[in-house]
Amino acid sequence: MNKTLREIVLRRHLSAQTRLDEMRQQLLSETFDRPVPQRPRQFVGADIIGTAMISLWRELFWRARHAWAGLALVWLALLAVNLVICDTRPDDATRADSGQGAIQALLRDEQQLRTELAEIAPAEPLAAPPTPPRPRSERRVATTNSCA
Repeated sequence: MNKTLREIVLRRHLSAQTRLDEMRQQLLSETFDRPVPQRPRQFVGADIIGTAMISLWRELFWRARHAWAGLALVWLALLAVNLVICDTRPDDATRADSGQGAIQALLRDEQQLRTELAEIAPAEPLAAPPTPPRPRSERRVATTNSCA
């Protein structure tokens, strides 16, 4: 990975950080005539993780920010289209279902009213006539020889 000049210099002078903190404390205590409380030292691993996250942000996202913005715009457009489609379809389906259900209920009521007025039972559907039995030994020759 390419290191920037800033990273190289910061790594070289990392050991000087403690000496600089001591000098800062001494200078502030002399200037204000009171001791300055020491600030707690941060975990060095946190600096490495933070630097890695910043580097990752710069390398992956910031350089291609126009491409990421375009992708975000496409996703928002797809979401908007999906919401519009989902909002219109159920209304059409429920209207069609409720219309069919209402018509079927009216037809059933009308049929029931007719049977009550005529005082007859509804006719049962006719059964299909049974086919006559054939001898089992007969075979259809026309169907077996049609392919030859």
